[in-house]
Amino acid sequence: MGLNCAKIAGETAQQAIKRGDCSENSLSTYQKRWKRAVGFDMTVMRQIRLMLNRLSDDELDKIIRLCSKLHVDETLQRVRDVDFQGKALLPVFRNPKMWTVTFYFFLASMM
Repeated sequence: MGLNCAKIAGETAQQAIKRGDCSENSLSTYQKRWKRAVGFDMTVMRQIRLMLNRLSDDELDKIIRLCSKLHVDETLQRVRDVDFQGKALLPVFRNPKMWTVTFYFFLASMM
């Protein structure tokens, strides 16, 4: 994600210099562009992190054991673009095993 945002920053700066307008308004396009590019992924991963933070070590161990039993690692290995985890996880949910793990994870984090 960092390199994508750096590219957007460079492009934004280049365009501002080219136009001769380095005002806050001109440079604010960076904020819009990076949010469009990575905002969904950052939101999804933040929510997952918040849920993980609520789990005890025992609960995490149970989830890892469940993932192991269901061979979730095989499904996750098919994820291609790890820079965009939120979007990358969407196709993973075609596998019913992932729904089981997600449901268990969601319930455990709510208790």
